[in-house]
Amino acid sequence: MTLGILCPGQSAQAPEMIDRLRDAPEATDVFVAFQEVMGSSIFEVVRQGRLHENAIAQPVICAVELAAFRIVRRALPAPDYFAGYSIGELAAYGC
Repeated sequence: MTLGILCPGQSAQAPEMIDRLRDAPEATDVFVAFQEVMGSSIFEVVRQGRLHENAIAQPVICAVELAAFRIVRRALPAPDYFAGYSIGELAAYGC
């Protein structure tokens, strides 16, 4: 079986994508790093409705994709390929 992971770029971000990851311990390190770099928690950014500001959206998308992969990676076979579109390229490299 061949497995590829695709990390999308900006445009479909929504508050729900972060809510799904909120309580996952595997995501904690990613969200802490986001806060250290951005000066605000990812949850605060969502609360403020800033998900579509370009300077915020791209780091949020990257952090969410890294956090999501950390959550699912143990349940998956080792991926053969990673690909990303736009900011998803950076997330794919991080995964």
